[in-house]
Amino acid sequence: MPSTYSFQDLSNDSPDALLFGGVFVVGLIIQVFGRVYLNWPAIFVTILLCLLICFYAYLVIRYKNTKLSINAAADNFYFIGFLFTIITLAIALYRYSSDTTNTDGQDPLLTIIGDLGIGLSTTIVGLFLRMFFSLFRSSTEEVEEFVHNDIKETARRLQLS
Repeated sequence: MPSTYSFQDLSNDSPDALLFGGVFVVGLIIQVFGRVYLNWPAIFVTILLCLLICFYAYLVIRYKNTKLSINAAADNFYFIGFLFTIITLAIALYRYSSDTTNTDGQDPLLTIIGDLGIGLSTTIVGLFLRMFFSLFRSSTEEVEEFVHNDIKETARRLQLS
């Protein structure tokens, strides 16, 4: 009887850290250049960052060579969303402190609210993906039962041959 579970070898090196770091750096670039230097609208930056987090989730699901366990992947989504929130908070404070002359004609509080909206959105997406991935993880008992049944099946096949 074929099993529905599969195991990943998590003991060797994998591109997990590079993938997480790459997503973080791309998100940092989007926020710093998009909001500070190019003055992109907050909604545009929010959509880009949320799509980036979803793309990261897609890569984790699609490519098993990332070797992320479901628990680690779920935590990483939360971490990346929270890191984007902290960066957004720093950018909001920087923009507020540097916009004393109000050259763009916009109320500085509206700028802060827009930036904080970016941060809240990325945290919500990260939390949602964490919850989603956590729902599909296998419990320890399920894994133990699978291993036990697999060993019994292998032993039975060896006895028959």
